Amino acid sequence: LSPIAVHVASSIGICENQMYPPEEYPKRKAYLKFKKVNTNEPYCRFGKVPNADNPTDCAEAGAGDDATLSKYNTEVLGSCIC
Repeated sequence: LSPIAVHVASSIGICENQMYPPEEYPKRKAYLKFKKVNTNEPYCRFGKVPNADNPTDCAEAGAGDDATLSKYNTEVLGSCIC
C-alpha cells in the first residue's frame, strides 16, 4: 500500500494489528506471513509450521537458536498491517 493508504487505513482503525493486537492474536495469517520490506526480517523468528506457504504458527526455537527470544517477533510489525 502507498503511504497515504496506510495512513488512511490507520486513521480509521481498519489495520489488522489495530483490530487484532498481535499480543492477543499472535497466529493471525497476516502476521505469520509478514516480512519487513526493507530488511526481510520475518515475524516468525525461527520459521513457520507446517510450512511457509500455509503457516498455522511460528516454529519454536531449535538447537542453536536463542531460546530466550519469543518465536513471535512483534517488533517488526509496522503501524498498519493490512
